[in-house]
Amino acid sequence: MKRTLAMLLAVVMMVGLMAGCGGTEESAAPESTAPEGESAAPESTEPEASTWAPEDDLVIYVGAAAGGDTDANARMLAQYLSEYAGINIAITNVTGGSGLNAMEEVQGMELDGNTAFFGHTEALIPEIADMCDYTFMDAFTIAGVCIMANTTLLCVHRDNPDYQTLDELIAYAKEHPGEVEFANSTGGYPHLIGLALEEAAGIDLNLVEVGGNNEKKTALAGQQTDVINIEYGIVKDYIDSGEFVPIALLTEERNEQFPDIPTAKEQGVDLVMGKFFYLAFPKGVPQEVIDYYEKALEEIVANPDFVDDCKATYFLDATYMNSEDGMAYAQSVYDELNQFKDQFIAG
Repeated sequence: MKRTLAMLLAVVMMVGLMAGCGGTEESAAPESTAPEGESAAPESTEPEASTWAPEDDLVIYVGAAAGGDTDANARMLAQYLSEYAGINIAITNVTGGSGLNAMEEVQGMELDGNTAFFGHTEALIPEIADMCDYTFMDAFTIAGVCIMANTTLLCVHRDNPDYQTLDELIAYAKEHPGEVEFANSTGGYPHLIGLALEEAAGIDLNLVEVGGNNEKKTALAGQQTDVINIEYGIVKDYIDSGEFVPIALLTEERNEQFPDIPTAKEQGVDLVMGKFFYLAFPKGVPQEVIDYYEKALEEIVANPDFVDDCKATYFLDATYMNSEDGMAYAQSVYDELNQFKDQFIAG
């Protein structure tokens, strides 16, 4: 009897000890909830992908008049953006100041991603021309570059008796300094191209305010000016008819869409002046807005229909750069053009 009782007490004590040990193990917080034999996955440090998408309509400001190539390019892009985002997009044209007036209106809007600026190289000029005290890169973030325009020409009228080639133009200008009229829009990209031509060719031109592309085209057609710079697509009909003579293409190489027009470089004048088009937002817009439209532009530029539309309108090249690359490219172009700052300011 005593032996049986002793055995029972031993069993009870053993069970108590086991229970106490089990309680201690359960109170400790487990280090991993992974199944036995598998290691726990480390916590991700990657930021979550943005889910932002526009809910309101987008207004795109264009620093040029309706009817020109900049306006046409903006409206073409807006059609594709509208389909991509499922929103309405309105184009607002604000002229003056080589795009500065439009840029400053955009800067005064709410930083909600509902207002953007569509422009090209000319938007880099106002600070160089001393028209404002900030650069484009200070005030805007490019969401992406979408179009390259390697189609800028120097044109003269076919009935000009003094020169019909670039060599003849340069020779005449050297013999008659200050007499050859180069039509431009003062303080804008055409003004800068005139200054660059003077420096590259070692000549002195008469830089005259005429206005935008439509005004320059009309002035040359009426023989009211001597030389213009303009995009090929704007004057193609005049070139085809022989009324305008394209004496130089301002690109590194000839354009395969109109290969018969020689470049200024192959004629001994180192003058390359293209344009790049982009969609930009004022500094301070949330990064998720930039990210959204950066992705939108990437997909649009990869769309074969957009590529075809670019070529069909103004013989342009659909070209994509993301936000970072677009900003870096804008800075590099600005640095190149800034060499003419003193000439701009001197008048």
